[in-house]
Amino acid sequence: MSDIVHNVRDGRHGLIGSWKVEPLDINKLTASDVGRTVIYRDYGRAEAGTLTSWRDGIVFARYSRGDTSAGARPTDLVFGLESIAELRP
Repeated sequence: MSDIVHNVRDGRHGLIGSWKVEPLDINKLTASDVGRTVIYRDYGRAEAGTLTSWRDGIVFARYSRGDTSAGARPTDLVFGLESIAELRP
């Protein structure tokens, strides 16, 4: 069963919504995971991004339409499986 994270800001598409999610395990990441949606959760906020790479215990994701990726601890991330509600801010 998947968990649900609400009020996820998605700067890539200009949406706010809820996502079905599953855990992200950095030790199980493969090249096929690059491009998947990840949800960053910290301090009561959540933001959707696109996984771009990982190294030295840090996972990098792009949270906007730009080219710059930001690093996060794997414990602050989950995989976004499906957007289940979408609202334009």
